[in-house]
Amino acid sequence: MKLNRREVLAVPSALTFSGFAWAANCDERRQQQALAESDTRIVPGERIGPIKLGMASSEIVSALGTPDNYNKHINGDGSVFDTWMWYKSLGLVITYPAAAVERAKYVSYEAEFRNHNMTFGQVGYNDLVPVKQRFATEEGVTIGSSSYEIERLLGGNYKSPSSIQMLYDSLGLYITLTNDHRAWKIQIQLT
Repeated sequence: MKLNRREVLAVPSALTFSGFAWAANCDERRQQQALAESDTRIVPGERIGPIKLGMASSEIVSALGTPDNYNKHINGDGSVFDTWMWYKSLGLVITYPAAAVERAKYVSYEAEFRNHNMTFGQVGYNDLVPVKQRFATEEGVTIGSSSYEIERLLGGNYKSPSSIQMLYDSLGLYITLTNDHRAWKIQIQLT
């Protein structure tokens, strides 16, 4: 019997991986430099800060250093469905479909849950770990924005398949809300 399984690979910190104390600081400096050379804009259908849709995983690692986590979703036949990298201090998750050259299909800016046993519909804004880096759309939508504020800033032309989702398909912008209707995840994808 073939079961779907999820394989989680924790990437050791650069300090552990390299054995040198300076390596952890190198990743932090890379991230600071990448942010300084870019901005902290969420541009739907294009980029979040320095991370652009379509970027190769090697380009992202070159710009931001080793991700805090690396995760592969595995199909029932053992093949890789997709892969994602998480840069915890930036609140960035980059997802790639299985391909010979991994290129960013989705980039999301998201907060971490304080309690990892909670599911999306159970999480309130106070259940989130504050994000250290702030990214926002030109209009000002960011983590913590209320659904009312998001609709006022981006308009009412969105789909809402559940009470915790605002899907702006025409923009390539997808927002997931806490149960008290505040953004905890903002995702862009190629349209």
